[in-house]
Amino acid sequence: MLDGSGIALVLQHPRAADERKSVHLHINFGLLAGILRELARSVAALPKDDIAHREQLAEALDELRRALGAK
Repeated sequence: MLDGSGIALVLQHPRAADERKSVHLHINFGLLAGILRELARSVAALPKDDIAHREQLAEALDELRRALGAK
């Protein structure tokens, strides 16, 4: 979820009510951009034949680009 300064992420591990765990993160836009740049630099580590994961990442990037370009 986006807010005025970045994204809010909630990571949850579904377990029994007394064992549930969650982590709440807020990542500002500058840090997120840095993370994306680092991912771009390190994506070469994915094996060339790992088509499924490469396609998942490419599709997600396409969606983000479309959303950023939308008015």
